[in-house]
Amino acid sequence: MTANELIANLNRAGIRLEAHDDRLRYFPRSKVTPDLLDGMKACKADLLATLTGQRPFRLKVGQGAATSRPVGSGAHVRHNSGNHEWYTPTEFIDAARAVMGSIDLDPASSEIAQKTVRAERFFTAEDDGLKQEWAGNVWMNPPYSQPLIAQFCEKLRESFDSGHVPQAIVLVNNATETGWFRFVASRCSAVCFPDGRVRFLDQNGGRKGRPLQGQAMLYCGKQSSRFCETFSDFGLCWEQYWPKRPLSAIIQDMAKRRTTKLSDQLRQAIDDSGLTRYEIAKQTGIDQSALGKFYHGDRGLSLDAVDRLGGCLGLTITSQRSRPQRKQ
Repeated sequence: MTANELIANLNRAGIRLEAHDDRLRYFPRSKVTPDLLDGMKACKADLLATLTGQRPFRLKVGQGAATSRPVGSGAHVRHNSGNHEWYTPTEFIDAARAVMGSIDLDPASSEIAQKTVRAERFFTAEDDGLKQEWAGNVWMNPPYSQPLIAQFCEKLRESFDSGHVPQAIVLVNNATETGWFRFVASRCSAVCFPDGRVRFLDQNGGRKGRPLQGQAMLYCGKQSSRFCETFSDFGLCWEQYWPKRPLSAIIQDMAKRRTTKLSDQLRQAIDDSGLTRYEIAKQTGIDQSALGKFYHGDRGLSLDAVDRLGGCLGLTITSQRSRPQRKQ
């Protein structure tokens, strides 16, 4: 049995197969028969190559022509949110419009997808949404292949941070282990994990089979409570907690009181750097959770961590006190 045939058999049996570094993970384990387990062991190298996108997945449908699509860490949407295979169900679009009030832009879409989305503006693959200006409330089901998904997520973050996009809802795979997911999650105020995998639509509006991986919908904006109330019909919703006052404002107030603690200056330097805490943690090797707790004033950092943080932010320690002159 080849890797492609094995993946097809697992999919038909309702078994989700994923690649994690050099290991295979499959769910639910109760559905995996001894024959399938032996097949996965025998084809492990080929399965890892296919799941990580290093090799295309080709499967003959019936006795007709072969189709090709990425699997595993690839995505159900290859080029944009409205390709020829997968389209967002109407109920999610209606819920997004109820939360945001309007959908002003769909930056990764198609003419067919807009029969459901009905955004004021949309960009197709030919328009190249990454080169366009984004503004208004955004609905985004981005292309899931790398590096496009990371580029679209970065574009969204930039547009949200600049204020050009006041609200956004993003439909993506629930790939919480990836950098691009955490990239968007660092800006979202609420998230919904649907019950089960989303059944997308085909170009005729019919329900398709479920994709291999589950999904998540992330909301960026000030209506997080409304998002959770609306999207709770689809699954589990979480609302992020943010301090009522930004940390930068607190630090500025402390500076006015001539507070010169090194820890406060480090937090100010993090704000001024323009980097996310995830990016800083990745560059310095400091645990992201530890860095977050330090940023919010819940704990300190070791001298080694402070040294690495200073190197990342280009900081040096200088004394503001003048040395007393020695008596002759």
